[in-house]
Amino acid sequence: MAGVKARLSTVHNALGDYPVSATRRAVYGAADRLTLPLTSAVVCVAEALGRNYPRRALVIPNGIELDHFDPSAVSATGMRQRWGLDAGPVLGFVGRLTPQKDPLTFLHAVAEVRRHRPNVKALVVGDGPLRGAVEAEIARLELRSSCRLTGMQAEVAPLLGAMDVFVLSSVSEGFPFVVLEAMAMERPVVATNVNGVAEIIEPGESGLLVPPRDADATARAALALLHNGAEARRIGRAARARVAERFTVAGMVERLQTLYATLVSADRRRVAEVSA
Repeated sequence: MAGVKARLSTVHNALGDYPVSATRRAVYGAADRLTLPLTSAVVCVAEALGRNYPRRALVIPNGIELDHFDPSAVSATGMRQRWGLDAGPVLGFVGRLTPQKDPLTFLHAVAEVRRHRPNVKALVVGDGPLRGAVEAEIARLELRSSCRLTGMQAEVAPLLGAMDVFVLSSVSEGFPFVVLEAMAMERPVVATNVNGVAEIIEPGESGLLVPPRDADATARAALALLHNGAEARRIGRAARARVAERFTVAGMVERLQTLYATLVSADRRRVAEVSA
């Protein structure tokens, strides 16, 4: 627009953490090395990702449309009845059934929770290459009567509203939308402490963090929330308030617009101020 060739790159996850083949990792790494010298700035969705680009990274977190996630507009009872989860607390998973999302650890955590709370149910929302492995693990862990696998669903808000605890079991994430969505639905979240997740959740205040690939820690955190309903509800309310304050689409768009305007005007010295 002003004769300035501004180029922008966006980073959504850490290549080193992503479970891909060695060939794909090499291709992605080469693309990074070739394109980064040509960029004016690198937008990272989390501070944890920005550390890989210390000289030009700007952190602009993801945001969601809060109005699309209204806990008062959802009938948890109706959704549970639809999926045959009439009685007992529900632990939920939403995501692609891939090694990155690690749904098997979620299932192992559910099995451990059920040792202490046999009436607990599980709702797995999503599909992917691990579906066969997930179905086999459900059978092996004797969860067929207590676990529902929904496949892909266009609307996740009603399903999130049917959960008592939402669990993110991923081994790698950038800044996951689904955590924001669960928090917006006032669901207490148990999430793995990977990359930007710790920037979303304040441990003990707006959710609980656990190590990745640790089914026992995940189960303990979920049980703590199930044993203390008042605390779980407090965390859920705090979670929605945190999303409303920090992680909305409006806030994200405003910061991106400021960045684009800065780049177009070639006022490069102001770029760093955008993420301040």
